[in-house]
Order: sequence, then C-alpha cells, then structure tokens
Amino acid sequence: MRFWNWDRRKSELNEELEAHVRFAIEDRIARGESPEQARAAALREIGNLPLVADTTRRQWGWERLERFTQDLRYAVRRLRKSPGYALTVILTLTLAIGANTAIFGLFYALFLRSLPVSHPEEIVQVKLAIGQKADANSEPTGNLSGKIFDIVSTEAKGLDGACAWESAQQNLHDASGTRPVPAATLSGGCFRMFGLHAALGRLFNESDDKHGGGPEGYAAVLSYNYWRSHLGGDPGVIGRVLDLQDKKAIIVGVLQPGFDSVTVGDRPWIYLPSEVDDPGERHGYGSFDRMIFARLGTNVPMSQFAAQIDAVYTAHLKVDHFQYVRFNEQGKMQMTSEAHLVVTRGRTGSSYLREQYEKPLYLVEGLVGISLLVACAYLALLASTRTLAQQRELAVRIALGAGRSRILAQIFVEALLLALAGAALGLLFAWAAGRGLLVLINHSSGNDPLQLDLAPGGMVLIFALGISVLTLILSGVGPAWRASRIDPASDIKDGGYTSSSRRGRRIGVWLVPAQIGFSLILVLVAALMASTLARLLAVDPGFRTTGLTFMRADFSQKQEPIPGSTNEQVSPTLLTALLDRIRNTAGVQDAAISQTNPLEGAMYIASASSTAASGETRTNEFLVSLSVSPGYFSTLGVPMQAGHDFTSGDSGAAPEVCILSRSAAQFFFPGQNAVGKTLEMQRSKKAQKLRVVAVVGDIHYSGPREEIPRMLYMPYAQAHWNPYVEFSVRSQTASTGISAVREAFRTLAPDVALNDPVMVTDLVRSTMGREWLVVVLAGFFAALTVTLSAIGIYGLLNASVLRRRTEIGLRMALGSSRLGVVRLVLHEALWMVLPGLVLGAAGAWGLTRLLRSLLFGVKPLDPWMCALSAAVFAVIALLASALPARRAASVDPMIALRTD
Repeated sequence: MRFWNWDRRKSELNEELEAHVRFAIEDRIARGESPEQARAAALREIGNLPLVADTTRRQWGWERLERFTQDLRYAVRRLRKSPGYALTVILTLTLAIGANTAIFGLFYALFLRSLPVSHPEEIVQVKLAIGQKADANSEPTGNLSGKIFDIVSTEAKGLDGACAWESAQQNLHDASGTRPVPAATLSGGCFRMFGLHAALGRLFNESDDKHGGGPEGYAAVLSYNYWRSHLGGDPGVIGRVLDLQDKKAIIVGVLQPGFDSVTVGDRPWIYLPSEVDDPGERHGYGSFDRMIFARLGTNVPMSQFAAQIDAVYTAHLKVDHFQYVRFNEQGKMQMTSEAHLVVTRGRTGSSYLREQYEKPLYLVEGLVGISLLVACAYLALLASTRTLAQQRELAVRIALGAGRSRILAQIFVEALLLALAGAALGLLFAWAAGRGLLVLINHSSGNDPLQLDLAPGGMVLIFALGISVLTLILSGVGPAWRASRIDPASDIKDGGYTSSSRRGRRIGVWLVPAQIGFSLILVLVAALMASTLARLLAVDPGFRTTGLTFMRADFSQKQEPIPGSTNEQVSPTLLTALLDRIRNTAGVQDAAISQTNPLEGAMYIASASSTAASGETRTNEFLVSLSVSPGYFSTLGVPMQAGHDFTSGDSGAAPEVCILSRSAAQFFFPGQNAVGKTLEMQRSKKAQKLRVVAVVGDIHYSGPREEIPRMLYMPYAQAHWNPYVEFSVRSQTASTGISAVREAFRTLAPDVALNDPVMVTDLVRSTMGREWLVVVLAGFFAALTVTLSAIGIYGLLNASVLRRRTEIGLRMALGSSRLGVVRLVLHEALWMVLPGLVLGAAGAWGLTRLLRSLLFGVKPLDPWMCALSAAVFAVIALLASALPARRAASVDPMIALRTD
C-alpha cells in the first residue's frame, strides 16, 4: 500500500520541505534579516531541495520501482508513436516464440512427458533384440509375446510388480449393433503396479485375471473419458454386463482421470484382463502384441535386472528351440535362435510414433531454432537502427546528467515490454499451431488418429519463458551495447544520421549475412524434402489408388468347421453373398476379399521353390503370401500380364493353384513363361504342389520407399482360415462403396463387427506422413526466414542510401550515370549476400547429412537443389535492392549538395 500512495507521499514530502524553508525564512526575518537575505540563507542551510527530496525518497526503498514505472510509461509512449515498429517486432516474436513452443510442446508430449502414475522413475520397459546385442540391425522392439511376460513375472527377482499391456479392439454388441471399440487387455497386476486408483467402483487385480472370468464374466474397467463422454458419468454403470460377442464382461469400476494408456496418444474405452485372449496367444512365443513394463524394487539396479532376465530368457529359448525371423545386413530375412531381452526406462511409456517421427521432430526442432536465430538477428538489426535514429536524443540526455545505466534501463524496459507481448501472443499461437500439427500428423497417419493433450503445461510454459528470455538477450544486447558507447560531445556535435550510420553499417555487416546463412539452410532443407516428397508421390504403387476403399470385418462368431480338418473357416456361401450384394450396388464397379491388403502393415511369409528342367532348384524362403478372391486384381487395378484370374471353382476340393507377381515369376522361372509351371510350397510341414495360372504386375506392398517384394497369391477359398476378412471396393465415390458394404452387412450379417473404412489414397499418404510434416514446416519456416532476410537487406541498403546521399549526389555531379549508381547499390547488396551464402553452405554441408535417412531419390547436397536455393537468395537480394537502388538513382545532385 505504501507504493500505491507514492504520489501523495511525494506531495507531502515537498510540502514538508517547503514548510522547513518557510519556517527558516520567517525565523531569520524575525532576527532582523531582509526577506531576500533570509530566503537565500535558508536555502543555503537546507541545500538543494530536489536533491534532498531524492535522497529522502531513496531511503523509503521504492525508488527503483518508481523509475521502472516511469520507464514503462515512457516505453509505452514511444511505442505508441511507432506503431509500425511495435507491430513488426511483436509479430516476429509471436511467430518465433510460438513456433518454437509449439514444436517443443509436441516433442514433449511424444518423448518427454512422464506417465501420470506413481513414481514413474521406477518403471522400466522390457524389449526384445533379435540377434546379437551389439548388432546394429537388431533394434529392440517393444512388442513382445505372452510367454516373455510369463518368464519375467514369475522368474525375475527384485520386482515390485510387472504388467503386460495390449491395445486391441473388442467387438461390443448392444442395441445399435456390433461395432469394434478401442480397448486394452492387461495383466491383473497392472493397476496395482502403476499405483492407479478407481474413480468409481474398483479396479480388477490378479484374482480377476483368469481364463473364463467369474460367474458373470470377465471384470471390466471403463476409462474415465469414455464414462463421462459416452455414458454421461452415470454411477449406475457398475454391475452392468457388456456383450463382447464371444464373451461377457461385467463393469466393476471406472479408472481415475488423467491416465489412459501406457501408449502415448492411445485412449482405450474398456480395460479387460489379459486372459480374455486365446490361451495359445496369451502364453505363446509367437504373438508379438504386448508391451511389458515392470517396477524395480528398492536398491535393484536396472543393469542387474536386465542381466538376470536375459539369462533366464536365453535359457528358455534353448530348451524350447524357438526361432525368430530377422533381416540380415543384406536386407534378407532369415531364421535365428539368437535373441536377448533388454531393459529401458519406461517413465514416458511407449509410442510407435517415436520411431517414426523421432528424426523428423529433431530436424524440425533444429529448423525452428535456426528460424529463432534469424528472427533475433532481424530484431537486433531493427532495434539497433532504432537506437541509432535517436542517438542525438540519448547524447543530449547523457549530457544533461542522465546516467548510462538509466539509458540502458529504458532501452531494456522497451524491449521487455515487446518481449512480454510477443511471448503472450506466442503462447496463443503455439496453442493453435500445436493443434494444427496434430491435425497434420493425423491427416498423414491413415485411419488411426493420435490423441494428445497439447495444452501448455508447466514444462512448456517454462520453455516458452526461456525462449522469451533468450530472444530478449540476443536481440537486445546489440542496441544496449550501442547505447552504452554514446559520446555526448561528438554525437551532439555531428548529430545527424550520417555520423552514426557507419556504426549501423558495421552492425549489418555481420547480422544480415548471418540471416542469409541461416535462411539458406532452411531453404535447402525445404527444397530437399519437397523433392523427396515429389519423388515419392511419383512412384507407381502398382495399383490404382483412387476410388478404392478397404474395410475389415471380424467373422470370429461366423466360422464353421472345415470338413476333414480341425480348422474353421468363414462360410464361403456368406462371403459370396456379401460380395454379390456389394457388387450389384449402383455406383460400385468391383469388389473382392483378401486376408490383408498392401500398405496396411501385415505381412504373411511363405517358403516356395521351383525346379528347372536342368535340375536346378530355386528357393525363396521369405515369399510374401496373400490369399485373395477372384476379382481381386481387377478391383485393385493390378495388371494381369499372363494367364487368367482365379475362378469360383478354385475351392478347397479343386487342384491347388497360385498366381505370381512379375518379379517372383522371373525369379522362379527365369526367361520362361511361368503360366502352367509348378511351384512347390512348404506348408504345415508338408509340401504342396501349386500350378501357376497367371502372372500379375509388381506392387509396392509396404510403401514407395521399400523394395518391391516377390509375391505369391493363392485362392482365398483354398488357403485362408483367418476370421478377419478384408473387403476391397472400387466405386465412383468413396461414400458409395462404404454404404454398399455397410448395407450388405446390415442385411446379411448384422452381428459381424465392421471396422471403419480406410480410403487407399489416405493409406498412401500415411506412408509419407513424415515427409509431409517436414515439408510443410520447413516450407513455412523457410518462407518466414527468407522474408526477414529480405527485409534486413532492404533496411540496410535503404539506410546506406540515406547515409551516402551526399556522396551519390557528388558522384552524379562529377559525371556518374544513374546506371552506375544502381550498380553501386547492387554491389553493396552483393557483398552482404555472398558471405551469407558461404556461411549457409558450410552449415548446410553438415546439416543435410543428417537428412540422409529421410531423403528419397535425391542426394543431401544435390547440385540442382543447392543451385536453386542460391538462386532464391539472388532473386530475393535483387528484389530487396530494387527500391533502394531506384531511390539512389533518383537523387538530385543539386539538392543533395545544397543540403550538405
């Protein structure tokens, strides 16, 4: 309150000092002195009244705050008089701080944010490295089998709990029909190990995790978000029974808010015990669908735990004689029994996007850092020019007694005010940009949207504050240093822009080339990534993507025994009826079924061999195998190069046939017509003879970056017993095909769960998600930095023309042509651009080598890309120099010399 009464207290102090003077005068007059003599003597006795007042106020302790408020008001007045300067600085800071904060927020959410569990620093994740531990090609995978969890949970020592977590869909049947919903199956000790609690009811535990569940079914826990958004937060859900088609589950509780999954961006609706899975998958070696986490006990080092479980696991592998598939250094698949368990920190959970977006995000983080340096250089040049423009004013104030610290404080307060405004708007920009980034990632990630909380939290706010302080320092040091070197004598004497402009030019000599150098790096990165994306888009996938839609159906409850076999299959009659119904829908051009489709990530491997007339045997042990129905190739648009398609007669009782891709036909039957030849395939520990009936074109099965695999196609009715069936529909519009499939299922199989449709154009785009992200962001920051560099070149050249106006007038008076004056300005621009290009080339030489794994069809230092980037700056420099050159050429020698 003392500070808020500051003005009143100052008035009271002045009144008190005036009263002292008045009393002293009256006393001296009473002793016989004249009024003039009495006043002069009283003032000599008391001293300098303003100095006494300042000394007294200094003792009160609020002088610094008073000066700060004065500086703040002065800064506001100055900025109101220069709205263009203020808006330019604030906009630049908003973009620089906001972009850096947005990228860091995404990076933090994906890589750095701890799981919202009890003591996350004690959590570790178990991963599997196939091959030797030191093998660079054996990147550990976090997708493990139930058998590994059984080993870890029962034989590892020194643990305070272990958890097996699988994110998988469950088919929920209710009044609206059957639909797949996001769910997670986890071992009974997961909730206890993570220290989670129930918001309502209870959480299941080890006693609930048993095959068959309890009398009413398996215990189920709902996520808090699903409970609130879909069930309205109804407390009566406890005890409600869920129909999961082949199993029942009773809701026992609702999980606490804040925690969704150990996988970043995953939000299950329902949590179920792990024993809901088939026992063969739950406890087998081969199902790589679980993530394993553990909590280390007190005083148990992670290295000790890792060595222990690895030794136990390798011992089990030797006893069970299990082998894994791996890729060797030549990229070929092979079988190996060499595998090891490794342990990593599990504090941040797991995410498949980390591997996919780790390098792009590191690259983008570097790009926005470079853009921040360019923005700081621009702001430093702008602030220095502003300081130079008021140099005479500052010199006069110093000459009148203002301390240099006082001048620096005023400059700092103005910069602080702009930085605070830029930081506040930058946070808003970061909030919006973060959601834009998430939309961009989801738009390029296919049909599996990522759900992240990008609201600015504590760490993000601290980062934004740090970036703001760094920007304030980098952009404010130059002007402050320039103000501290003001010489009142010379600056007041010369005063004009001419004397100070040499200093401004020296500032621009290193600021503008630095801007250009950093901008060149961004432009080159954007050009390389744009070229990569263009080349990827130009790759022919081998089939027509437009108008094609994939939809997956789960026929688990619709399988029937195969005569003479222990296996089950989906009713061929039902599948045929569904296909006929879909094909006969108006607007549908063709439809087919398969066990999976290209670009969806699933891959089935088969071993096949051929024998030539000479007796030579050619074997491919890792042939990509795919079971398809008749019409599959015409539906996808894969060209038939020889032979004929499968027919409805290619059923289980008919002779076994196959179709080869072009590369597979050339491998097995080089220089021959493969149609009619016989291929031998090892299947179920017995050899099968397959007659080749056709050869079709190659396709990029895993994406445009991957090599074209050799493929073997078999009739769906002869080779596939999986309950999951992929429907491929080609139609005039995507909505027509989707409606046709849904209507067919609604009529013929209403109890079959149908997944959301996947447009193949979106699927193709998802294979280039990283490239789209980097191209969009690199292009944005390249445009931003190029704009700032162009403004910097223009500002410096314009200032140079103003400074050299007399010199230019003299040159023209002595006979120089206007074209010569233009060349003079362009020469000065050239000497700013060339050092920047050299600096940028040196930085690009180092940075672009980090891009090697992201590039496709273009070299890190591609000559054409480098030349194009340099040409961009040549054009930018020419455009930025045009107006100053025109202004210089229009100088009137008589007016310029007369003014001097």
